[in-house]
Amino acid sequence: MEVCLSTLGHIDHGKSSLVQALTGQDPDRWAEEKKRGITLDLGFASLSYEGKEVSIIDVPGHEDLIHNMLAGIGGLTGVILVVAADEGVMPQTKEHFQIARLLGVPQGIIALTRCDLADAESLQVTKEEVLDLVEGSFLAQAPLIVCSAKTGEGLKDLKKAITRLAPLHQTQTQGLPFRLPIDRGFLIKGFGKVVTGTVCRGALTTSSPCVLYPGQKQVKLRGLQSRNQAVEQVVTGMRAAINLSRAPSNTPRGCQLASPNSLSESRDLDIWLEWLPQTRFRPKDQASLTLFSHAQESPARLIAPKGYDFNLLEPGFFRLRLEKTLAFAWGDRLILRAFNPKETLAGAIVVLAKKPLTRISGAKRNEALHKLQQGSAEERIEAIALFDGLKGIEEKDLFPLTGLTPKKAAKPLQHLASQGKLLRFKTSWRHPEHLQRIIPYITQLLQQFHQAQPEEIGATGEYFTGKLKRLFSAAESLLFLSWLEKEKILVKTAQFYHLQGVTGALSPEQVLLKQSLLLKLKQGGMKPQSPTTLQRGLTIGLSGVTRLLALGKTRGWWVELATDQFLSTAATDKAWQELKTYLSKEPQITVIGFKKLLDLSRKEAVLILEYFDREKRTIRLGDHRILARESEKNNAAAD
Repeated sequence: MEVCLSTLGHIDHGKSSLVQALTGQDPDRWAEEKKRGITLDLGFASLSYEGKEVSIIDVPGHEDLIHNMLAGIGGLTGVILVVAADEGVMPQTKEHFQIARLLGVPQGIIALTRCDLADAESLQVTKEEVLDLVEGSFLAQAPLIVCSAKTGEGLKDLKKAITRLAPLHQTQTQGLPFRLPIDRGFLIKGFGKVVTGTVCRGALTTSSPCVLYPGQKQVKLRGLQSRNQAVEQVVTGMRAAINLSRAPSNTPRGCQLASPNSLSESRDLDIWLEWLPQTRFRPKDQASLTLFSHAQESPARLIAPKGYDFNLLEPGFFRLRLEKTLAFAWGDRLILRAFNPKETLAGAIVVLAKKPLTRISGAKRNEALHKLQQGSAEERIEAIALFDGLKGIEEKDLFPLTGLTPKKAAKPLQHLASQGKLLRFKTSWRHPEHLQRIIPYITQLLQQFHQAQPEEIGATGEYFTGKLKRLFSAAESLLFLSWLEKEKILVKTAQFYHLQGVTGALSPEQVLLKQSLLLKLKQGGMKPQSPTTLQRGLTIGLSGVTRLLALGKTRGWWVELATDQFLSTAATDKAWQELKTYLSKEPQITVIGFKKLLDLSRKEAVLILEYFDREKRTIRLGDHRILARESEKNNAAAD
């Protein structure tokens, strides 16, 4: 079983000495740390005890090094709150504890160190101070171990307490996409780039697809290690060192190694914020703060809800605007700190990990954020679709924005669609509220169409795809029209869309013109006619003839073999029947053979045969044609 812990506590309370006494490993890595006797950056050690593999991250305790401390306490099994028995609770004891609480650390142990330097009274006072500090928190029922790194007192009890910590993360994050916030990155001669961190969810092997955030740079994994041993897989709660290839030369602390499409990159966040009481800094709207999330950090501007009273410092929904793009996922825990004085102000939970694509304000916005934060799977999906406007939510983005894997989102999506609360557009889902905003535009388009072309029963789907190309792809436009038909906004007759009650009646002049055109085409027999030829002898102009020819083509009154080459439906059907009869006896036919069959000119034969090709009735093979279904039979026989 894997356990990953971090120390917490004030400077000089013996965190590093305790880690060394437990593991036999000095966590201080830098010469400067050893020279000055204080921890400046993250240190690492490990031990095996009673069947458990334990990784320990040692963090600096100085108030100026909180940013380094924050880089090391993501994805933990728990923490060891270290308090010197001879000094008691100090400022960074409180700040480290509050940070762990705000980050949702699930469990931990309290270690009262340097007991060899404290008398009985001092020890009792320290115990009471610590218990007052952690009352009502995740450490309220934590084991409290009195110990000394110098004498060894209590170390065995501390090791046992560590082994009893439940590896909660491994069960909670099983089956989720992989994620590792990088707390170190360096080069090793002969191996190349190596990054380290604590796996905070999922599992990884060298064959797993992986990208670096921000930027989603695809990388290849060459090798995995944990506790200085090569492993085939790293899982939640393990410390991991990962050898990368194809990685950028600069992969600093704060980058994240994760499964593709598992994080959302953004400079804008909607958060649920909880203030710490009794801070020296007085927050205000548009305040400049520093955001910390896992090992990444960025200056940020805090945007308060309208009318928020900063005197009360009540929890609520806020917005953050970052100076740089970082990667987040729904539910991420954040820490917000002031620049001057340097102190922790608040903790936050990421509710919306992107900039909304539509403006929603007031009570409606708060309701949507509340559903996204605490709602059911269906409520979360519906809320994110509402924020994503007409663009809709892509299925691949559901996990980083709602915490739902494709498997967990499948049934809620189907149920929402069946209730008409979402509309599916291939791989994206749209909220009907945004689609309804387009209805007046569609209605206006059809009204204008019917006024301009009263003889037409309606417009084809292609007409709308051109009008809606800024909003939808061609396929999405047709899906949208189907939804409008279902909502009884418009009616579809054959392939035409029209408003209720529109029949597309011809004018008396057009009725007479139709009769004249049908007669002329009948008299022409198998000879295709152009609009100019058909207009001869008629009182109506060429534009009127052309317009009715286009309408008649869509209604099946005649056939347009090629541009401006028309043939009667009867003649086209006769040519097809003659061709089918011939090819039922012969395997193929040439243009010359077809010309002789129907006594046509070569031009006429080519026009008719090419029309049948486009209609997929025949297939051209070199100089020959065969029936399309014969080609299918031949392919099946070959298979």
